[in-house]
Amino acid sequence: MSLSAHNGPVALHGVAGDVRARVRNGPLTVILSGKHWEGTGLDAEAMNGPVLLAIPAGYSAKLETGTTNGPMSVDFPLTVTIQGRLSQHLNTTLGSGGAPVRVVTTNGPLVIRRRGRT
Repeated sequence: MSLSAHNGPVALHGVAGDVRARVRNGPLTVILSGKHWEGTGLDAEAMNGPVLLAIPAGYSAKLETGTTNGPMSVDFPLTVTIQGRLSQHLNTTLGSGGAPVRVVTTNGPLVIRRRGRT
């Protein structure tokens, strides 16, 4: 599935498979469910908008996330390996790994929360 929006919000909840989402000038919300991504992977990106990523406890994935120009907030512990320069982008393995889950923004804040919190 491939989707895009200009000047409007995009919310992904309960999706699976091979998903690509792009949003310009609007917020992006990604709410993961289950224990891992079912399918090839997720590639979601916002330009000029905030991103909220909600991840359930015990979730497994290869997570890539971050923001180019904006604050990043994570409300639970993440283990990351830092090699080279520290930046606002994170690549980490959640749980036992799995399909790639990429959720990023340019020019916007990024908030990562445990699923179930608002």
